[in-house]
Amino acid sequence: MSLLLKKERNLLLNSVIIAIIFAFAGVIVGFYAKSQTIIFDGLYSLISVLLSFISLSALNFMSKKDHKNYPYGKDAVEPLVIILKYSFILIFIIGSIISSTLIILNGGKIVNLDISLIYSSFSTILCLFMYILFKIKSKKINSGLLNAETSQWAFDTIASLSVLITFSAVFFMEKYNLFTFLVPYVDPTLVIILSLFFAKVPIAFIKSSLKEVLFMAPEKNISTDVENIIFKIEKKYMLKESFLRVSKIRKTLWVELDFVVDNNSKIYSIQDQDLIRKEISQKIDSLKHETWLTVSFTLDRKWAL
Repeated sequence: MSLLLKKERNLLLNSVIIAIIFAFAGVIVGFYAKSQTIIFDGLYSLISVLLSFISLSALNFMSKKDHKNYPYGKDAVEPLVIILKYSFILIFIIGSIISSTLIILNGGKIVNLDISLIYSSFSTILCLFMYILFKIKSKKINSGLLNAETSQWAFDTIASLSVLITFSAVFFMEKYNLFTFLVPYVDPTLVIILSLFFAKVPIAFIKSSLKEVLFMAPEKNISTDVENIIFKIEKKYMLKESFLRVSKIRKTLWVELDFVVDNNSKIYSIQDQDLIRKEISQKIDSLKHETWLTVSFTLDRKWAL
């Protein structure tokens, strides 16, 4: 296992351990304080923890080389795991919205503000610390799993801060007898708002991961950079035409390139073809991606289509 993979695994493991403590604390405190919002926060974290174990298992699986059974590598495992993880979270979010809507229709719910304020203050500090830590570390390790974990802690921070602000507002509403008729509806309404806000993360990650699983084109800037490299090569060697296919899975940029040559092309031997391949490889490597490169040359256009 490479050093980067070990660091990635250790970070995910630390995240899992802290999230387990945070999740169980949230569920216990939520039931004691009778707060649907804190229960939601705790259960969301608990589900995330269970799914983080899948991420760790996937990372261990990907770290073991098996070229016989996986000749093209195991990069596709990562987007598949992310799709699975966030599909479960999305289902939980939908369930929470339905549950909170029913509570509102039944007259709302009163929470224990003292306990809720203490817990939300602690959770905000903890989540912010974890987000900053993962943000720093994920810049050094290019990983979809770490990016997903960073986003998860970011939204946990926002959620905890929102809960803290809302419960603080309820505290002042009760203290100064302001709009007290709204108090029972604050907690379930906040769950619905947070659920809708949280839904952005799973939808975004599922969408981007599906693009990778389906071998769709990568981000526009990556495609443009590769296209510019190939355009210059085509002009330099007077190649008649080129067909470029680019996709990206995890850290690997897949580039399939077919050149159509004619009598004017500056290619006279297999050695010339290899020199062009080497030049393309060096230029694409400068884009800071692991690359799987295939370059073909043909006189007949039909073999390039």
